[in-house]
Amino acid sequence: FALHILTESNMGKLSALVVLLAVAASVQCLPLSKHGSFFITPDNVRTYASYIDDSADIQDRSIYFSSGTASEKLLEVPLAGPGELDYNSVIKITFAFDPDQATAGTDHDIIIGITDGTVQYTFLTVDTGNLNGLAPCYPASGVHENNRITERNVPGQVTLMFQPFHKYGACYTAQDGGYVNVGRFNEELDTSKGVSLLVNRDDDAGETYRYYYFLIETM
Repeated sequence: FALHILTESNMGKLSALVVLLAVAASVQCLPLSKHGSFFITPDNVRTYASYIDDSADIQDRSIYFSSGTASEKLLEVPLAGPGELDYNSVIKITFAFDPDQATAGTDHDIIIGITDGTVQYTFLTVDTGNLNGLAPCYPASGVHENNRITERNVPGQVTLMFQPFHKYGACYTAQDGGYVNVGRFNEELDTSKGVSLLVNRDDDAGETYRYYYFLIETM
């Protein structure tokens, strides 16, 4: 057998490994059953998030992201562990945000969805200033229709629905009596890696965002 002597060099490597294992052990998925729901709020987001951007200000009633680097990741929260989703699984995400941030003349578009750590199924939701030329929400990648609306107010709540095994998603807002946009994604999520909630900044570094909660439902 080989005798391994702990030198100062490999002691450092061992310490680094212990730190990595401790970080991995501290990350936990949301306590969701197959047909369950859970609110991610300012009170518990630090408990369940695997990543929170430095621009985040966790306040009593909201999660505020100040301006930063364009297209950067803002928040990631593990939703399902490796192999927990099946062929018929549906993930529903409803998020509530400050409607005052979405006024004409400002830019607060956000990208929200799910990821396996590499592939992303995400929707972009636009603010009031962009409603003249864009749908209120649409897939950030994949095939979709850019259906416009007549109602220009931003309701402050959007619902997203995903079927990971079918490369399918949809977004819903209350505008025009109920607006729905459907998209099909090009790549396949590897659910054997687990699936997480993902929040990304849009391609404008100066955008800011304020969110009150994310309601996660599985079915």
